[in-house]
Amino acid sequence: MPMPFQRRRARAVHIQVGDAILMKDRHPWGKFRLSFEAQPWTVTAVKGTIVTANHRFETVTQNVAQFKRLPHTTTRNSTDGDVIMPDAQNSQGEIPALPGAWMTKMAPPPEELQ
Repeated sequence: MPMPFQRRRARAVHIQVGDAILMKDRHPWGKFRLSFEAQPWTVTAVKGTIVTANHRFETVTQNVAQFKRLPHTTTRNSTDGDVIMPDAQNSQGEIPALPGAWMTKMAPPPEELQ
């Protein structure tokens, strides 16, 4: 018989101290707002599924389900907690293609419209 945590398909916590994360919007008014706040937070403590994060002068302690980890970010050593985002160029110095760039070729208009 499976254990209760196996039936619930619980996932391991992959957020560590120092990670840059996005926090769920505390006031989601309507479907046209983003689900997560635009400003990244920095994790200061993790205890089980409880995460403590800060952004500038504000500190928040919430469940890990309220956060999303940003991939490949490093925090700058400053007092205001700014985060340096990864470059838009890859290691060869080329700008990567946008998703769906292969779809830029369009079909010709129908003959009735020409």
